[in-house]
Amino acid sequence: MVSRYHPDRHQGNDLEELAKEKLIEVNEAYEVLSKSQLRAEYDAARIAAKMGPHVPPYGGGNYCAPRQPQRQSVGAMRKLVILVVVLAALPFLLRFIRSPRHAIIIGLAVLLAWLGPKILKRLKK
Repeated sequence: MVSRYHPDRHQGNDLEELAKEKLIEVNEAYEVLSKSQLRAEYDAARIAAKMGPHVPPYGGGNYCAPRQPQRQSVGAMRKLVILVVVLAALPFLLRFIRSPRHAIIIGLAVLLAWLGPKILKRLKK
């Protein structure tokens, strides 16, 4: 990145000032990452920024990263809701099943409702 943003490379160009600013940022980042104490403070600040404003300030004393709050399992709740809906709708669905073709279509619809969120999640990745 130093060679990319070096001011000599952009001399006389419109981007010369931007290259100087970027080179200063690259040098500051290198200084922080190369010194272990500055790197530890930087990491602690990033953890504090992720955790939000309720995190105690880092720095003096015995600082340890706050524990991650426990997340409720949304996937388990979604599966439970789908299961309850399917069980509640089962008597109504059985009235409409007149042939094996209807049973297959209803089974595929239930399977798609059950696995649809997982399939979409993997497709997004």
